Amino acid sequence: MQLEDLVRESEVMVIADLSEIKNWDETINDYEVIQHASGILSVRRAIWGKYKSGDRITLYWSNNSSISCPRNEHHDTKGKNYIWMLRYDDDGKLITGTNQRVRQLDEESQIDSLLKEHPFFMKGLSGYYPENSSVEIFFTYRNVFEHDVTIPLIAFKNGSIHLHPTYKLELAWNQLPQDKIISTQDSVLVPARTEYTVTIPIRDISGFEKRGYYRFRILTEERPEVQQRK
Repeated sequence: MQLEDLVRESEVMVIADLSEIKNWDETINDYEVIQHASGILSVRRAIWGKYKSGDRITLYWSNNSSISCPRNEHHDTKGKNYIWMLRYDDDGKLITGTNQRVRQLDEESQIDSLLKEHPFFMKGLSGYYPENSSVEIFFTYRNVFEHDVTIPLIAFKNGSIHLHPTYKLELAWNQLPQDKIISTQDSVLVPARTEYTVTIPIRDISGFEKRGYYRFRILTEERPEVQQRK
């Protein structure tokens, strides 16, 4: 993955060192074993996310025993400071998923610049949904600045998506009912160094079938017009 893509797709970014590594196996069947590991990240400095210097974060990673390459391994980072670019899994655990999410310290300034250029984080945009499951899209604007800003509004209220013309929605294989999309010129205030997150329960408004695949896109300018609030 390119560094730009990692910035777009990371929920937590910290400078930290890894310790207290534990390993355990989960047997799936006679031929398949999942090799799990966890460790403690001691945060030296937070680049983005809810954590701060001094916090201790539990990190998880795993590999399928039948796959020799590529492997997601972090044992060799123990005791050294790196930039960790992390995501939450469906259970709320912080994970890497790939060694590429562990970066060198000299990339911090580039990451800071990319955060300003790509303030949006989106999650749950595609996949398979089983029967009786929810289909939720998470849309986040990250205000990396030291001042408040206002951004064009996207919100989910009373069963409808309220959408500024800055944004456009696309949903493959299903159609969003037009009466569930309300155009608005409103904006929303995002305080300094905080996130504005919207959860959109697409299944509730789109007439999805019981199960299947979906792909959803929110199209927007990478840096929408924002106004500084002092």
